[in-house]
Amino acid sequence: MATQEQATQTNQHRRQYRRCQCLAAKDALQWISSLIIPLVLGIFTIVITFHQQKMIREQRLEDLNESRYQRLEDLNELREQRQVEEETANRSNEFQRQLTTERYRDELLVAYINDMATLLEKRNGSLTADEVTATVARAKTLTILRQLDTQRNIQIVRFLYEAKQL
Repeated sequence: MATQEQATQTNQHRRQYRRCQCLAAKDALQWISSLIIPLVLGIFTIVITFHQQKMIREQRLEDLNESRYQRLEDLNELREQRQVEEETANRSNEFQRQLTTERYRDELLVAYINDMATLLEKRNGSLTADEVTATVARAKTLTILRQLDTQRNIQIVRFLYEAKQL
């Protein structure tokens, strides 16, 4: 009987052990299944976070490259604008110089004609009658011819011709 009791107790222990094992396995599976959803959500959150950080870095690099490109375009545009402004200023300065030169030459021509007209009036229409007057007239004429352009030189020659001094 003792062996039968021992066998019964052993069988009971085995059943209890199996029940415990089944319960433990069942509990473990239940515990694992209750952890799977939070673990999957946690892993998904981590993966999404890393992906978003990667996208943010890529966007930041793209923005940096775009801003560099824009800065270079702006710089080139400013250089071109500055060059156009310099060229415009140079043309304007050149035009002003030419205008000033033209005015100066016109003033020289008018002054020469006035001086010669005064000499002609004082000498009764002849610059060659008096040697001093002829020398002064010749010196003024040669000086003015060097300072003026071709058009004005033609006007001087025409003036002297019409005054019968040539």
